[in-house]
Amino acid sequence: MKFLGLIKKRRIKKEAILLLVMIFLLLFFLFQFRVNSKLRGVLKAEISFLQEAKNFEVLKKKHDTLQKELEALQKLLPEQERFSKFLAVLAQIASKTNVKVISIKPLSQRREGPYQEIFVEMDGQGGYHNLGKFLNSLENSSKLFVNVKDFRMKTNPDPKSYKIYIVFTTFGLTEGGESVGKK
Repeated sequence: MKFLGLIKKRRIKKEAILLLVMIFLLLFFLFQFRVNSKLRGVLKAEISFLQEAKNFEVLKKKHDTLQKELEALQKLLPEQERFSKFLAVLAQIASKTNVKVISIKPLSQRREGPYQEIFVEMDGQGGYHNLGKFLNSLENSSKLFVNVKDFRMKTNPDPKSYKIYIVFTTFGLTEGGESVGKK
């Protein structure tokens, strides 16, 4: 009986040791699983960051391209602004000299170095002396720089009024200029 008792004790010791080893292995694997889960989370975050960084570079390039296009368009806007001021001064001169402006439109632009020459076509109507005053005021204006390239005058059914066709040019700076014509 003693012998059987010893065997049972040894078996219990073996089972206890086996049980302890199994518990140790279970705890070891649980710890490793937990560490691997955290590492997996960190790796997923890094992968996500790298994908965002890649998208950021693409977005940055697109942003830079759009920024350059915006700057190019903004350079055009002030020129249009200055041309509007030019037209306002032209209309003021026409009003003062009793010349009716029927139509006005820019024809073309020619760039020479930092300058831009703008060709403008105008149709108008007025009396003979008023048209002379208009041309004189136009060419001698302190607010405009105008050079008449073509001038035609035709009679109207009204003998006191004439139709005119004028092509003139004005100048402006292409980049960073002050104005189209003078201030």
